[in-house]
Amino acid sequence: MGRDGASAKGGRVKGTSPAAFAGAGFELAGCILLGLFAGQWVDKRLGTAPWLLILGVFAGASAGFFNMYRILTTAERRTKSHDDARTSPPPPPSQQS
Repeated sequence: MGRDGASAKGGRVKGTSPAAFAGAGFELAGCILLGLFAGQWVDKRLGTAPWLLILGVFAGASAGFFNMYRILTTAERRTKSHDDARTSPPPPPSQQS
């Protein structure tokens, strides 16, 4: 396997692994759960149930979706740059005198 990520069979460039996408899903779920538990904890302290719990879930979901968007756009950009590098023509030979 070369430095550019091309596999030995067929010279294909690997895309982003499914594990990276699964990790993004787990991070989304974790952000939502963190917002839920943080909102619930603050609600118990301040006696404002269920408002901060709801706010925490929405804040966690927003943070999780933003992180997922960031991961997916980075993966798309990386795949596109690999595709562009693979399909670009080779540089012309240098002129030697």
